[in-house]
Amino acid sequence: MFHINPANGAVGRCRAEKGKCPYGPIDEHFESAAAARMNYEKKMSEKPLDRSTLKSLTSDELRKVLLKEALEIGLDGELVAKAANFAKELHRGQFRSAAPWEEKPPYITHPLRNAIRLIRWGVTSPEGILGAILHDVVEDSSEKYCDQHGIKYRDPEHARNVLLVRIRKDYGDRVAHIVHKLSNPYQSSDERRAMTDEEKNSTYVNHVAESIKDDHDIFMDKLSDLHDNAASLIHSMYPGREKQTRKQALKYSLTMPVFREELARNPLRSPVQRRAAFESIVLIEDRLRSILAAEPGEKI
Repeated sequence: MFHINPANGAVGRCRAEKGKCPYGPIDEHFESAAAARMNYEKKMSEKPLDRSTLKSLTSDELRKVLLKEALEIGLDGELVAKAANFAKELHRGQFRSAAPWEEKPPYITHPLRNAIRLIRWGVTSPEGILGAILHDVVEDSSEKYCDQHGIKYRDPEHARNVLLVRIRKDYGDRVAHIVHKLSNPYQSSDERRAMTDEEKNSTYVNHVAESIKDDHDIFMDKLSDLHDNAASLIHSMYPGREKQTRKQALKYSLTMPVFREELARNPLRSPVQRRAAFESIVLIEDRLRSILAAEPGEKI
């Protein structure tokens, strides 16, 4: 007989005496591992998603929630804490944008939210969670990392490779690959200035499409990233910022067909994750549509 550990979804052969299994009564035991897994996925797909807000939590609170929920699904708590501490140090001094009347939150709140959201979406891949925690360090903090460690680098792209080597050493090839794919390709300020908005958007969308193709970890990580960025843009539609917000909304909206197409072409194996991904896409699309359709000065 086989059972499932409800804490992490792991299938195991039950060796307990009849009626004494800690993982459930006899009617939750099955003749095969496949049957046990199918029953678990069905139950999880029927379970309401946890919609408790993450935006209201401080970085310290987010870290505590992440460690607690990571342990609950069987992840290595020490490794998750190590990644969170590493990301926090590299993002130190960086802040998320906020309205003029609000205090800017530390940047680390963003990757921590992404990782927690993934767990609540049913993601149990250690590499996916670690990749989410570290997803912006290469793009935002490579030169800082080299300076902190006295490492000489030829240019920003070389600094990125140096940090990726460190990530590969500490967290493995798979995590380094995920972080690399989630990082926007390096472009100098001169190269960016020479591009039109259409060219910038096209470059971004093509990068997203190439990154998420045939890779469920990167698909979910990038969708969580967009959920945190794009779905919260509605709070940036205040006087003086409408033009910039619409510009960002247009860029993000162009990625939604890419996610829909990939989800249809290469569906996620887990029904819990499929439902979460679909609902996230719908939410993002709805909010971006509201921004792009709003009249100047209209409150959303």
